Amino acid sequence: MSATLDPKQQPWMTDATTRAVMRALTDNGGDARFVGGAVRNALLGEPVIDIDIATPFVPDEVMRRLKAAGWAPCRRE
Repeated sequence: MSATLDPKQQPWMTDATTRAVMRALTDNGGDARFVGGAVRNALLGEPVIDIDIATPFVPDEVMRRLKAAGWAPCRRE
């Protein structure tokens, strides 16, 4: 069985912030996909409370792309 998510039915996929992050990761030949609990919950019709994105880039490249798109660096406490 194969299920697909209709972005028109998934506000988290079309949210301006989510789209900006995805654009930063996919511009200039990049690749990024929604993964994890957000996808599972959406398929099950449950609330999506966090969004996981997978990309083949190493962390330094992810940070470089996000900074180039105007995102402030993240700090973990």
